[in-house]
Amino acid sequence: MTAPQRTVGDVIPAELLARLREELEAARDARQTQLDEAPEQDDVSYAFREINEKALEEIDAALERMDAGVYGICERCQSVIQTARLEAVPQTRFCVSCASK
Repeated sequence: MTAPQRTVGDVIPAELLARLREELEAARDARQTQLDEAPEQDDVSYAFREINEKALEEIDAALERMDAGVYGICERCQSVIQTARLEAVPQTRFCVSCASK
């Protein structure tokens, strides 16, 4: 028999989840504004655009995990990601142990 799959409600208190969602949405909006206002004329601007696009992908993926109820669960080992890590890097997909591998 397999163990029931954990969901975000089992892992993260609702208040913390709401705060992390607000932080991710604010970060997404800020990155999008930077992309909208960035010139596309030189190599530095192109690199800046790539960095922001990657960050947006990571933020959107984190918000999708929240919506799916799997935010806060390591994608590699399925363990709970520590709250301190989520607060420091809210878009993280991995626990500290798996991220260091």
